[in-house]
Amino acid sequence: MEKKEQKTSNFGTAIYIAKTHGNNISDEKLTEVAKAMKLKPKVLIKNYKSVVSINEIVGSLNAL
Repeated sequence: MEKKEQKTSNFGTAIYIAKTHGNNISDEKLTEVAKAMKLKPKVLIKNYKSVVSINEIVGSLNAL
């Protein structure tokens, strides 16, 4: 049986999604995107949440 090759999600994809679609994307939607792009859903969700957290921290610092 042939094993399917699956790419790992990177921060670039997570940053792009956060920048173009905002900080409130559901895990289900991210899973759909990851599967369509042949990425690992759990990694994309984790990276996306990290990007959102970083954006919130930067936003708070800019408000000071």
